[in-house]
Amino acid sequence: MKTYKRNLQISFGASLAILIISSAASYISIRNMMESAKLVNHTSSVLLELNNIMAWLRDAEAAQRGYLLTQDEEFIAPYKEAVNNARQSFDMVDSMTADNPTQQEACVELKSLLEKRVYILQRVIDIKNQTKKIDNTEFRRGAEHMSALSRTVNMMKLREQLLLAKRAESLNTFSGYTLWLIVAGGII
Repeated sequence: MKTYKRNLQISFGASLAILIISSAASYISIRNMMESAKLVNHTSSVLLELNNIMAWLRDAEAAQRGYLLTQDEEFIAPYKEAVNNARQSFDMVDSMTADNPTQQEACVELKSLLEKRVYILQRVIDIKNQTKKIDNTEFRRGAEHMSALSRTVNMMKLREQLLLAKRAESLNTFSGYTLWLIVAGGII
């Protein structure tokens, strides 16, 4: 009878220890999985804002062209709004990549190119308002800056996509561990 009681106590103690270990491992795995999911979402947000910078600049160019062709002041408000939104998207990217030195270096270049592009867009409007004649040189300069801006954004997006792949892989790994830990804990 004593042996039976002793074996029962040992079995109960071992089961309890396994349950505690399994629960702790599951908790850690779930916490890591949630952190990985957060990082995946963060990277997706950076990619979205990088795309927004280019989209807002294209909107600014379209509004500028509308104004240049028609001299209709109604195009100025969408132009200014698009420029403001491009700057806000840049600020978001700059803030979200603060922990990434490589992306921060690219942000310095991106900011410079963005401001040069906006300057040229506004300069063309100002020239049109003053002289009514625009030299194609300004349009070429604007196109060159937009191409450089696009290259910088694409490089930053590539870096973010590589981070996204790494983070998604980590998320999948933790998801797999979590599932097995929960199943193993349930069986035991």
